[in-house]
Amino acid sequence: MVLFMMCFAFLVIVGLETTLAQQYFFFQGRVVSLYKDQLTVKGNSGETMYFAIGRNTVHVPSRMPGDGERVRVTYFMQRGHNVASQVEILPPPPPPPKTTVTAPPEQEAKEKKSIFGCARGCSPSGSGEKK
Repeated sequence: MVLFMMCFAFLVIVGLETTLAQQYFFFQGRVVSLYKDQLTVKGNSGETMYFAIGRNTVHVPSRMPGDGERVRVTYFMQRGHNVASQVEILPPPPPPPKTTVTAPPEQEAKEKKSIFGCARGCSPSGSGEKK
């Protein structure tokens, strides 16, 4: 009888551990709405998912997300519903790098002066007059 009770206790403990283990999933997208205890997120590929949130939901940073903010939701299934265990607000994506096309510098049409202060085409007398 004692052996039977020990086997029964062992099976109950192992069974409880396996039922307590939950499988977590991740979903990333933009917040569509937040109403009472339900968070609606639209994914990057267009699908919309609904999550139950409550006092056990962890928010990173510790505030509720606003409409349009990017979030990553860690959730599990409970009685056929998605239950959010963590809602992480993601920073906005970096802006795309700006590509600027630079034209080659234009040739300046200035007259070059010689070391004697005379522009090209001046008379050799050095008076600065053009020929």
